[in-house]
Amino acid sequence: MCESRPILEPLDSLDAIRGWSEDLDLANCCGVPLAPSTRAERDPKLLVCHDMKGGYLDDKYSQGVVGVSETPYSIYHWHLIDTFVYFSHHLVTLPPCGWIDVAHRNGTKVLGTFITEWHQGAEICRKLLSNPTTWTAVAHQMARMMAYYGFDGWLVNIENKIEPEHTRFLLEFIALLRKECKALVPHSEVHWYDSVCRNGHLNHQNALTVENKPYFDASDAIFLNYHWKADMIPGTRALADARRTDVYVGIDAFGRGTFGGGGWTCDIALKEICAAGFSVALFAPGWVWETQDTAAFAANNLKFWKQFDEHITPRVLLSLPFFTSLTVPHGSEYYTRGQPEKMDALCVSTPTNSCWYNLGLQDVLPGLMFLESQSNPIYLTRAAKCALPSSATLDAATVFNGSSSLRLSITPNDVSAVEDDVELKVAHRLFKVNWSLQKPLVVRVTVTQEEEMPLERAICLVLTDAVKGLRYLDLHLTHSVNVASGDVTATVRDAQAAKKLHAKFGLMPSPATAIHAMRMGLFPSSSTTTASTTRSATQADRTTISATKTWVTHTFVIADHELQGAAICEVRSTLRLSNDSKADVVSGTTLECFIGELSAFRPSTLRCITAPKVENLQASELKATRADDGSTSQPGVWQAFLGWLPLPSVYRYNVFINSKWHTTTTKTFYQLHDIALPEPSVQSVTVHIQPMFVTGDIASLEECTSITVTIPKPQPRVVTSAAAE
Repeated sequence: MCESRPILEPLDSLDAIRGWSEDLDLANCCGVPLAPSTRAERDPKLLVCHDMKGGYLDDKYSQGVVGVSETPYSIYHWHLIDTFVYFSHHLVTLPPCGWIDVAHRNGTKVLGTFITEWHQGAEICRKLLSNPTTWTAVAHQMARMMAYYGFDGWLVNIENKIEPEHTRFLLEFIALLRKECKALVPHSEVHWYDSVCRNGHLNHQNALTVENKPYFDASDAIFLNYHWKADMIPGTRALADARRTDVYVGIDAFGRGTFGGGGWTCDIALKEICAAGFSVALFAPGWVWETQDTAAFAANNLKFWKQFDEHITPRVLLSLPFFTSLTVPHGSEYYTRGQPEKMDALCVSTPTNSCWYNLGLQDVLPGLMFLESQSNPIYLTRAAKCALPSSATLDAATVFNGSSSLRLSITPNDVSAVEDDVELKVAHRLFKVNWSLQKPLVVRVTVTQEEEMPLERAICLVLTDAVKGLRYLDLHLTHSVNVASGDVTATVRDAQAAKKLHAKFGLMPSPATAIHAMRMGLFPSSSTTTASTTRSATQADRTTISATKTWVTHTFVIADHELQGAAICEVRSTLRLSNDSKADVVSGTTLECFIGELSAFRPSTLRCITAPKVENLQASELKATRADDGSTSQPGVWQAFLGWLPLPSVYRYNVFINSKWHTTTTKTFYQLHDIALPEPSVQSVTVHIQPMFVTGDIASLEECTSITVTIPKPQPRVVTSAAAE
């Protein structure tokens, strides 16, 4: 491993807290804003407290690390998690930016930890609370740290006795910390751990009582200790009243006195907690990785989280634009457009059997596919379920961008015996969303193109509205595309509609009902992307042979007045065998396809998808100005796409807009959507992009070129009659 990379370190003294400053520690700043998500108001929430071997392991490397020989620990069930706490036994635990990036991408808040313990902790608390100037300064500094590094609040855990005369100041410290955090980050939260009581004695209550309620009242939530009993539930429920979901009842995955025993029996405690309407605090889910065979981590992790799938409702993703390349945070290769990239440039040596690990590169994963129930996969009939055994898994062998793709497969079983009137179709649930169709929406899907496979593929959008209820819209992915030439293979149903759509969005429509679609080859013939994969014919339950995969992007514009009252509530993938293809299918032979990327965004963004004009390419600063004059989606908001620039392969950037941190993009392109300007009168915006994860032939961060991009204020686009024609 390479120790010269930037790493994040905790703080262990009050002096260190007071002496902390924003000293351009940009390599450890989060680069992803918190994606909006929601769940029903009374639904139990889930907090995960990550405590693994003291913390700051391979996750401390903000740029990731190469040379990890074991299967690294990661979380795939972010769709269930509302709050993630990074925990260690240092005084101030700052969450590594990789955890913040992936959590925010999935709409999950991240908290740091402030903890005092034993005699040393008691002395720290005495110094902290003896002087209002001290605890005021510490609260102020902790709020600044949170805002600077980009996380969302703090867990406060006082595991030592407090002088009775200081308990009032402790409550004031918590209230001030909460106030200071919300002043900088309005959605921030301060949670109190069930520890000291109102008299200053360390006495875990394992319930909400009059002894710890003052701390609950001063904070956003309370994390109850794990040693609770079922007969404590009614008292906690009565005292919590309307704030029931702000009470997080603890479950220790390691057991250690936990109700139900933890581990594989966490569901015993989950039933009690959720039935009472409380939220859940899961401590140390890394138990699966620490105590079980790491070689079987994927299967064990699914088994462990299945307990929570059955009791915690998945959160609903709200934000647009939405993008995922279905990438997990580790792998033996990293792919760009189907081709592997070099990942060991910053390391002295890389063992042959090693892999890279970078939490910040993990994408939004299709959490609903992990649900093992009768609702996933979905079959229309029992006959279809028997004839089409199907699976959806993350695959590291056939990859478009990143380290994995979504593999969809069926293994037909005597389909010729199925009656012709039975539809042989299976659907896999992927994402739970809420995307309005009041305005046009673009959905873009990159898949492998299978020329001779008798398998019809589609992305199914589940629509809901108050009048018509549920409807289903299939975006078919099986039409042939001429990848070699990049030809568009769409036909036009209505010439006038086509002109209007082309003038407004720059896209050609297809004849599909309620769908205007453009399908094109992803790259011209000079850079056609393929990925060769070889699979073992002896691998269990799979019979496939060597194949060359060609990736193709399908773009759909959903724009129809009949859909304006609807919203997309779920995204699914569907596989279908037509009656005509039954005779061509051999029972027991697996048919598979892969999804490499999925995105959704408003068509107004397309106006700006143009490569920039590039000047001074070899200079220390690269200046680019936008080449088009596209319009914007709303006043004061600009869009920009900075196309593929011939720079060294760099995978992670911190982006600063007008000298203020804004967002991070991944992979070798720089794409910025919806840049909010400070005021309408501003005529240009300057974006500074700092390389954070370096690969290729670069020896150090110092050799990387920072990029400054100046984007002028766009002028309204005038569509002439000639353009409309």
